Formats: sequence, structure tokens, C-alpha cells
Amino acid sequence: MRFHPEEEGSIKDKDGKKVKISQEKISTFRGELSRLGNVFVNDAFGSAHRAHSSVVGVNHKFKVAGLLMQKELEFLGGFL
Repeated sequence: MRFHPEEEGSIKDKDGKKVKISQEKISTFRGELSRLGNVFVNDAFGSAHRAHSSVVGVNHKFKVAGLLMQKELEFLGGFL
């Protein structure tokens, strides 16, 4: 996912300057991701807070946390 500029919404050009991706391209990319399945399972605790297309842009009726995410939350909950 990280090699698609639509994932984060920008890309660096050859000079290292950040170039924003058009909202139209991002929407198209998110639609393509959504067509790959019927349920979104997020099992990546380390990236759950990111506003990337593969995290917040997938449009499914059912969005759930996976078993690894549950394990991380239970572990952190023990400290709180």
C-alpha cells in the first residue's frame, strides 16, 4: 500500500518536494480498495491512528478490529 501515492495523499517529487494527489484520484483509489472485499478487518495496531486510504478510506458496512488488535488493546488496558 505504501507505494501508492493515493494511500497517504501525497508523494515527493524528484526534488524532494511534497506534491498533493488530487481528491478525485484518492476517491477512485479508495473505491478500488473497497471492491476487494466485503468486510474490513484492521489488525494493525501501529497504523490504526493514521488517516491513510487503506485505514479510513475503505467503505464497508462491517469494519472490525482483528485478534492482534484485540490482544494489543487488552495488554494496554492492563496498564490503565
